[in-house]
Amino acid sequence: MVSLCSFRLFRLSSWRVHAGLVSHSTIKPHQGAMVEKIISHPLYSAQSHDYDVALLRLRIPLNFSDTVGAVCLPAEEQHFPSGSQCWVSGWGHTDPSHTYSSDTLQDTVVPLLSTQLCNSSCIYSGALTPRMMCAGYLDGRADACQVWPVVEGGDRDLLQLGPWSAYVGSMRQTLGGMLMLRDYGGGGQQGDSGGPLVCPDGGKWHLVGVVSWGRGCAEPNHPGVYAKVAEFLDWIHETVQVH
Repeated sequence: MVSLCSFRLFRLSSWRVHAGLVSHSTIKPHQGAMVEKIISHPLYSAQSHDYDVALLRLRIPLNFSDTVGAVCLPAEEQHFPSGSQCWVSGWGHTDPSHTYSSDTLQDTVVPLLSTQLCNSSCIYSGALTPRMMCAGYLDGRADACQVWPVVEGGDRDLLQLGPWSAYVGSMRQTLGGMLMLRDYGGGGQQGDSGGPLVCPDGGKWHLVGVVSWGRGCAEPNHPGVYAKVAEFLDWIHETVQVH
C-alpha cells in the first residue's frame, strides 16, 4: 500500500492492474483491471516518507484462481519479532548500476530488524517513525532495491472487500505470483518500492510491510525500510467503508 506512484492520479485512466504475473513480457496494454480510484493516506509526507500507504479501488473485482489469491492483513495483536524470516519480492533493479527493472519477478528472504537498531547512528540515525519497520542484512547480502534515498539526518481480509484491493505502489503479493499496477501513460518509478514484505504465521502469509525507502540496493548498514501495515489497519478499514 505505498503511495509513491500515486502522484500520477491525474492520469488514472491509464492505470491497469495485472494479477498472477511473473514476467513483464506477458503483459498486454489493454488487458488487466482498470483502476477506479486511488486514495493516499492524508498524512503522507514526501520528505520523510511517513504514512507511505494508499488504497486503490478497481472497477471490477479480481477473480481468484490457482495463481491469484489474497494475502492476509496482520492482526493488531500479531507480533513478528526481530529475526523473523520474511520474503520481499518485486521487479526492481538486480544491479545498482542498472536503471531498468527486471523482466522476471525476483524474491529473497530477509530477516526483520528492530527499529532501535535501524534508528541507531550507524544506520538511519532516528529516521524511522512508528509507522515504519526495517528488514534486511547489515552486510548487504540481499535486500529490496528502493528508488527513494533516505533523507539525510533525519485470513483473506485484504481482498474480501468487494472491488477494493491493497495498493502497494507497483505490485502486491498474491498466492501464486504478484499483482502489478502499471501506468501505460509513460514514466513511473523504477525499483521495488511498493513491493510486499510477507511473513508466514499459522500456515498463512501476512502482509507485514511494504517497501518504502532506503539507500541504494543491498548496501551494508542500510537495510530496507517498509511501511508497517499493522499501524494502518484502522485507516484501511475506515477508508474501505467510506468509499
